[in-house]
Amino acid sequence: MYRILIIDDDKTITRLLKNALSTEGYEIYTANSIEEINTCDFLGIDLVLLDVIMPNNGIEICRMIRNDIKIPILFISAQTDEENIIKCITAGGDDFISKPFSIRELRARVKMHIRRDERYLKKKKSILVNGQSLELSEYKVIMNDRSLFLTKKEYHIIKLLSDNPDRVFSPEEIYEYVYPTSTETQIRSVAEYIYQIRKKFKAFGLDPIFTVWGGGYSWKKCSSRV
Repeated sequence: MYRILIIDDDKTITRLLKNALSTEGYEIYTANSIEEINTCDFLGIDLVLLDVIMPNNGIEICRMIRNDIKIPILFISAQTDEENIIKCITAGGDDFISKPFSIRELRARVKMHIRRDERYLKKKKSILVNGQSLELSEYKVIMNDRSLFLTKKEYHIIKLLSDNPDRVFSPEEIYEYVYPTSTETQIRSVAEYIYQIRKKFKAFGLDPIFTVWGGGYSWKKCSSRV
């Protein structure tokens, strides 16, 4: 299930958007101001709908989060002049939806961006581990024509860490990313996934994950081989 975050200070609009998109099978999260969320809240989110006119300007919010957030950001605004649209796009927005908007158009644009992002994610990408370049494709890591097969959870943990190599993720953050909905699985399962990932990468003579004692885990772009 795809997850969408709606940020709009108008609760009526937020409710309208939530109702329109939840009927399409999306899992919807809402916030009425940027103060209600932090960067960790974007983990596991597939698309953001962001209002331009808020106490904290939506364009400035986009600029602040764009370097950390790789998912599509769609602006919504009644200010449809060319200058405003250009500001939204140059701030890092992926699309602009004018108010008032058609529900059918809204759904179509959201679906288009999620489909496009999904195609991108399925492509092979290079990841750097201990100074070695590897290919990461869906549920598989490739190095020198050798493949490591991953479970879905292992793949998502590797992608989370390798996409953010300069950041330390706590076990709680990783847990919320791989289990975005309620589950009986214990948080200590994160340590087991990390152990299994390390065990698999030993076949390449690599240890991809650094443990920060008392902090969590981070990705090793450049360090010694095992």
